Amino acid sequence: MTGRFSEARAPASVGHLFSPFENKPYFIYTRTQFRPREIQKRPQIIYVMPSPLQLRDAQCFNDKSIALLKVREHGMNLKYACDELKGSKEVVLEAVNHNGKALQFALDDLRADPEVVCAAVNNDGCALEYASDVLKGDQQVVLAAVQSDVGESSQRLGVYGLKYASPELRGNTKIVLAAVDQCGYALRYASDALKSEKQIVLRAVEQAGGAFCFCSNKMKGDKEVALVAVKNDGYSLRYMSYKLRNDKEVATAAVKQDGCALEWVSIILRGDKELVLAAVHQYGELLEFASAKLRGDKWVVMAAVSQNRDAFKCASKKLKDGGLENFWLALRV
Repeated sequence: MTGRFSEARAPASVGHLFSPFENKPYFIYTRTQFRPREIQKRPQIIYVMPSPLQLRDAQCFNDKSIALLKVREHGMNLKYACDELKGSKEVVLEAVNHNGKALQFALDDLRADPEVVCAAVNNDGCALEYASDVLKGDQQVVLAAVQSDVGESSQRLGVYGLKYASPELRGNTKIVLAAVDQCGYALRYASDALKSEKQIVLRAVEQAGGAFCFCSNKMKGDKEVALVAVKNDGYSLRYMSYKLRNDKEVATAAVKQDGCALEWVSIILRGDKELVLAAVHQYGELLEFASAKLRGDKWVVMAAVSQNRDAFKCASKKLKDGGLENFWLALRV
């Protein structure tokens, strides 16, 4: 396949993958360009398309030895086992050890079995979604789920085991700390009370600065938390209070980490020459967000144009009227 998307087979370690919506095998199509700024630093979004060959070959099987063979090829093949085999602990354990999400095809008795569910969440924390309600409230099971949240679904779809824990455990400090240590964005599923706990929020933004968007309004005004967040991800400045976006120390740390944060600094600081220079040295086109005065400053414009010639269109009308060539000539005089 050519153009904006490229076709790729699933990695050998993953085997045939399945659509999270229809549980069907699929090929991976990765977006290779034109990615929004918000996801440029994150894992690529995947697009799924069923493989007709695999779908045609799929058939129900009733023999235990065949079932074991099939789930070893890929755990999600448990879907095609007969109900009797979906209730076989040996077959289901084999399946979830290869793909935790195969738990969804097991019978209810096994989805309430601690051994089976622990095996599933150890493979993929998001498999907790398919556990019984009782086990979603089991501290040992949920802890295993959040500590294994480094699988395909967590990385690419932004889904974390903590999401499927009981409300009581989403308010448990030990569980939430374990979750945000694995991925800061898991803060999204913590209880409202814990989103105001400074210790937890700090741990989350240390792991992922963008997790700042999920903390409470109280924490969004905390300078210490803000500094940790922007040093990890400068663009997280967009989630902060105006007071913090007008704080030169916070704004400088954000722009040095990611020049694009200049878009979110206060109107007052957009007139700070040092701050704007730090941004345009990274991306010249960010001259657009400088104050009118600095867009007419020949040295700021020179820094921006040196990085990206197209930045000249963001210069003041007075500088643009002379044209780019005359601008360079004037600098040499």
